[in-house]
Amino acid sequence: MLKICLAQMNPTVGDIRGNTQKVLNVVNKYDHECDIICFPEMMLSGYPPKDLLYEIEFLNLVESQLEKIVDIL
Repeated sequence: MLKICLAQMNPTVGDIRGNTQKVLNVVNKYDHECDIICFPEMMLSGYPPKDLLYEIEFLNLVESQLEKIVDIL
């Protein structure tokens, strides 16, 4: 049986590191209970990111934090 967890969360716009930590906290807490954990769209950047999407540093940080999550998993 496939178990799917839905992580209903409210990410903070622009707090990429904080949102990454929220993701990792949920994964650490529920990974033994679920096969798949689904997070909201734009969980790392927060929603709506508006003008932040034009900042290359912002996009690079989102990408690096996503890679951090992947490496940990």
